[in-house]
Amino acid sequence: MGQPEWRSPERIEQAKIVLWVGTVATLVVLGLRLLGALGWLELLAYDWLMRQRPAAPKESRILVVGITEQDLQQLGGVLQLPDRTYANLLSTLLRSQPRAIGLDIYRDTPIEPGHQALNRVLKQSDRIIGITKVGDETQSPIAPPAAL
Repeated sequence: MGQPEWRSPERIEQAKIVLWVGTVATLVVLGLRLLGALGWLELLAYDWLMRQRPAAPKESRILVVGITEQDLQQLGGVLQLPDRTYANLLSTLLRSQPRAIGLDIYRDTPIEPGHQALNRVLKQSDRIIGITKVGDETQSPIAPPAAL
């Protein structure tokens, strides 16, 4: 009985060459990567892969209601809307039974008319989430509405 074909001297020599070339190639790539020489290639490949992804489906269940400078100008150039406007808007949105409403407006002082109405809407729903401005050494913090 002879040796199996995979243990023949030619196969062993081929395996040694493949292991040697593979080891050298791995060490070269690792060395180039450690030196940062492959960063541009990695970013190029990453960009290409990101462009190949299918487009994310548009989420139709999310609604963003924004107030622009143009809206404020149409309302007579006011700097802030009265609390009644926010109370009416939030009441209208709550009728649609959203899971959450994010109120991205700093509101720590009442702006009449409608302050009591706004407080009532804020207290009645646990789905409204307000923001607060943390502040730093140059700006003072702004608390969320007291009703939240």
